[in-house]
Amino acid sequence: MQKLKNPSDGMTRLQRLRHLLHSRVLLLHESRFLHFCIVGCTGLAVDMTLLFLLSDPRMLGWGLTRSKILSAETALLNNFIWNDMWTFGAVSRDQRSLKQRIRRFLKFNLICSLGIFFNVVILNIEFNWLHMNRYIANLVAIGIVSLWNYKSNKKFSWRVSPQPTVT
Repeated sequence: MQKLKNPSDGMTRLQRLRHLLHSRVLLLHESRFLHFCIVGCTGLAVDMTLLFLLSDPRMLGWGLTRSKILSAETALLNNFIWNDMWTFGAVSRDQRSLKQRIRRFLKFNLICSLGIFFNVVILNIEFNWLHMNRYIANLVAIGIVSLWNYKSNKKFSWRVSPQPTVT
């Protein structure tokens, strides 16, 4: 019987460190949470840009709550498209029909709408009561609800449903 060779046999410390770093980078590359966060950053850019354009007194000067709802809903659409294609692309490729995509979008929108509600409440508390800068307050509020959005959407929007068995 042949003994299995340990991958670290004959490797220098530097080679082992490179191997460890390489395997960690591969794990990060495949991490759905990391992909969700990267997509979230694109949504953050959309949200912050629209919040500035809509609510800033130097721009349109609309009310903060109305501006936040519009900017968040636009970011939500951006995030759904990218998450459906990339973060949860393996699930999406197995569920291609328009009906399935619409169902995922409606679930995503429902879950994230609850997140938007909490985001608006937190933003208004921070801005109106704690007198934080509107953009920092928005960033904090988004950070607070992001984990909720990821966990809930992973569980409900892009879950793989078992195929019905034919008997």
